[in-house]
This record gives sequence, structure tokens and C-alpha cells, in this order.
Amino acid sequence: MWQFRFYLSREKNALVKFLKSVYWEEKEEEKQALDLMEKWAPMDPDRALELLSPTFTNKSVRAYAVSRLRLVDDEVLVFIKTK
Repeated sequence: MWQFRFYLSREKNALVKFLKSVYWEEKEEEKQALDLMEKWAPMDPDRALELLSPTFTNKSVRAYAVSRLRLVDDEVLVFIKTK
């Protein structure tokens, strides 16, 4: 995943998998991943919910997920949650 990160950044659905592949304990890798996350093709709200799972503990990743969810009406979020 890491090797193809720039190519994959055009694929909004690849962000979650990319973030799962990051070695968060390595500060330089973390920095690069967070920089790229901000440039990544915007993900759909239902995928953003996955970034709020216990798998992702990085505060910046979680803040990104919340920022994506803020763009959606509450009624849509209820629908996504019940899917």
C-alpha cells in the first residue's frame, strides 16, 4: 500500500486501507500519511465512520472523519448508521 500511496490517493475508497497500512509509531511515516490524507480524494461519509472505530486512535485521523461527517445532513447519517 505504502509504495503506491500517491497513485491510490485518487481513489477515495482506498484511504481507509491506506491508513490501516501506516506504521503510526514511526513519526516520519505518520507525518507523511497525515499530509497525504489531507490531499486524498474526499471519502464518502459511510467510509468516514470507519475512521472513528477503535482501529484508528490517531487524533488527526479521527478529526478528519468528523470533518467529512459534518458535511452530511443528520437524516443521512441516521440512514448510513442503519444500513
